[in-house]
Amino acid sequence: VLEQGITLCVTGKRIKYSDPEILKSLLSRKFLLFLIKLGGLFLVYYVWFKPNAWTMPFVGAYYSHFMHYTMKFVVEPSVWCLERIGYDVQIISLKKIAVSFPPFTLRMQNACLGTDMMFAFAALVIAFPGKWIHRIWFLPLGWLGIELANIIRVVGLCLVWLNYGTGGPIDHHDFFNLITTLFVLGMFLFWVKLYRNQNN
Repeated sequence: VLEQGITLCVTGKRIKYSDPEILKSLLSRKFLLFLIKLGGLFLVYYVWFKPNAWTMPFVGAYYSHFMHYTMKFVVEPSVWCLERIGYDVQIISLKKIAVSFPPFTLRMQNACLGTDMMFAFAALVIAFPGKWIHRIWFLPLGWLGIELANIIRVVGLCLVWLNYGTGGPIDHHDFFNLITTLFVLGMFLFWVKLYRNQNN
């Protein structure tokens, strides 16, 4: 960047600024706006939506369907994978997987579905600048990756319990959260790179 001039694109017009500090100011404002939007989305989700989603009319019904089909997406492929490996596995209910030998039951809860991670990923992508046409395909791609990680977690947990018992030094919740957090951060960095490439 030359000291005598910086060219920026603002609302489709090319405007020349002679002071490099203006660029830093604009960048800092953009970053501050990102943090404000991100904080606002998290506030709405954790303070208002999540505690009240089940009881809100109209919204509650759609949220219930979303949780139901997310559970099916995790449980049924997990059972299919275990059966392909050669284990006798049954779905007792949508939230219970029963393994015949050695006998144990894996209970799934709504908190096991990774919906908080799905929201965190969506909040990062929505708060950061980018074209909505790209968000339409990028958000489902990230959500799919999170749920695939969840399927691997369920299958892996059953295999560990089948071979080593239900005890163990590693908490599978912590392990899943670590893997999905790294995945979400990686996808977000890819989104940032995509945005930069669009604006170069």
